[in-house]
Amino acid sequence: MKAKTLVFAAILSLAPISLYPQIDAGKLKNSLKRHKTIITAQNKAAAQDLAINTTKTTNISDAVMLDNVVMDKFQFLSPRASQQLEGIRAMNLPKSLNQTRDFKATFKSAGGQTLAAFSAYAQAPVRKRSWFLGNFRGVDDASSDFRFTKTGKYYVEYSVKDQVFDRFDFSVEQYNGPGGDRLIANGGWNDLAYINYDPLQRTPQLTFSIYLRNMSEGVGPRLKNEGVYTARIVRVADNKTLGWSNKDKRSRLSPNKWWIRFNLFFFDAEKPERLNPKRLLSQDGKYFVEFEYEGKVYGKYTFGVAQGKFEGLKEFKGEKIGSDGTVIWAQKQK
Repeated sequence: MKAKTLVFAAILSLAPISLYPQIDAGKLKNSLKRHKTIITAQNKAAAQDLAINTTKTTNISDAVMLDNVVMDKFQFLSPRASQQLEGIRAMNLPKSLNQTRDFKATFKSAGGQTLAAFSAYAQAPVRKRSWFLGNFRGVDDASSDFRFTKTGKYYVEYSVKDQVFDRFDFSVEQYNGPGGDRLIANGGWNDLAYINYDPLQRTPQLTFSIYLRNMSEGVGPRLKNEGVYTARIVRVADNKTLGWSNKDKRSRLSPNKWWIRFNLFFFDAEKPERLNPKRLLSQDGKYFVEFEYEGKVYGKYTFGVAQGKFEGLKEFKGEKIGSDGTVIWAQKQK
């Protein structure tokens, strides 16, 4: 993998107030003061996040990858069936890892045979709660040139200084059909979705994220590859629908040949405004999101509320699922 570096520079220039006599200097001063207060509060929150996540643990077993970011970034780049890892995230890594290349992602077969390994540059949390892992490089030439050629079960093993703390399981399967023959990856994308909710936001919003794929994308008319959807949030206790996404079915989704995450927003079922998460958090119990695609129920995803907080899936197929506290995992019900 070749490293790519993007550098962004922003220069802010403020002209003297005297050049603009139409501006009320007093109002501008008060506005800048309020803005400074807001920025200061944000910086304090970021500093708290940094303190929590760089000093929380000295035990590597407490570390965990953020699976939603891993699933977003893990793509088969056809036709070579090579994989993309760039820009993944983790929680609770040891402070000593910061600005080193001691993090490693190792691809292995189901039997434990090492296929390829990549090191990454680690950056401690700054504005986000999680560690950033980027600039991946193959540890040797064979790793740099690695691509999948066989179907089967595989996993990625994550380690710091060769101490393994997490893994991501997936399978490689052969697809033959519209859109071309190719190897494809299956795994958590097939069965998992998640609620995203950050109570620290000024106006907390709730979204539902789901992964979709359409292997025939690009074949035939464009509309053939787009699908009408709806989604609703239901409280199990009284089977009451609390919120809708795309209830009027005016919007469409356009899945691609690889897994893509779609984020859905909800509107209150009883009034024309965004669904306030407090409507769910005010009553403990079980809830589910029902997602319908092209007239058929694609899946129902359950989660809970306990003591005014969201509760989601902690493990999937025997492996822990990472979250930064804003992701509530849910599994498709059979």
